[in-house]
Amino acid sequence: MTTSPETEHLPELVRSYLARSLPRGTTVPGTVRVQQTGEMWKKPGARAMRFQATEEFAVERVAFSWRARFPIVGPLAMTVVDEFADGAGQLRVSLLGIPLQTLTGPETNVGEAMRYLAELGWAPQAIAANRELASPLRAGRSRCRDARQQNRAQSPGCSSVP
Repeated sequence: MTTSPETEHLPELVRSYLARSLPRGTTVPGTVRVQQTGEMWKKPGARAMRFQATEEFAVERVAFSWRARFPIVGPLAMTVVDEFADGAGQLRVSLLGIPLQTLTGPETNVGEAMRYLAELGWAPQAIAANRELASPLRAGRSRCRDARQQNRAQSPGCSSVP
């Protein structure tokens, strides 16, 4: 069992992943920064677009910022900023500092929050320390524990929760 006060609220599978991913005895950073170099395609069969990006993940709250540079020719490049903080997401595309496209609104908010969740593997510190993520897991464990204490039949999703 890989339990610590910071991770005891998490399922064993997640605690096991964290034990393998994080060095013991380290302090929790406020931000995790990831450098990326890669290619993207606008659609299948299209020409690949090279990019370099820096993504920063907040560790103790649901927030991230991805800033990418897509070279076009020479020093000319398109800049993309994809971010989520305080419940609001935004995607901005600009060229020479001139905005070409900005997406905001409820659908963007949901999409950006989902991106944060999908990319948590890059920031295991956030899995351990972000209480905004942990509250639904704690609530589920409490519901299951309460059902067992009252000798009720197992609730769906509770079979492996101690």
